Amino acid sequence: LHLSLRRQRQMCIRDSVYVIDFGPTNPRPSSEVLILNRELEQYRPGLIDRVALVAANKADLLGGTHNPYTEEDAREKLLRFRQDVDMIFEPRSVPVIPISAKHQLNIDRMAKHLQSRCTL
Repeated sequence: LHLSLRRQRQMCIRDSVYVIDFGPTNPRPSSEVLILNRELEQYRPGLIDRVALVAANKADLLGGTHNPYTEEDAREKLLRFRQDVDMIFEPRSVPVIPISAKHQLNIDRMAKHLQSRCTL
């Protein structure tokens, strides 16, 4: 993950990405978004305006055959998370991309989104 995004960071350091634990042990990932927003605002007001996307990491752990979550549970959790993120950042739209850093799931999609926001 780090190497995939390093080039993007060098080209476009104005954006931030929240990487949130979306695995089965975190029933309310939106609470982490709220905590990060509060901490960033305390550190430097306005930094939350630089959040370009929210990466829902460990998405591979939901809906698998060795997991108590069903695919429907995983879809519902992602839908609720996206709705929460929409409300948190309203009126801005901040996309939520489910990823797996371990399995490189959607890392290319995340990098393309960040690259599309960069102007050289």
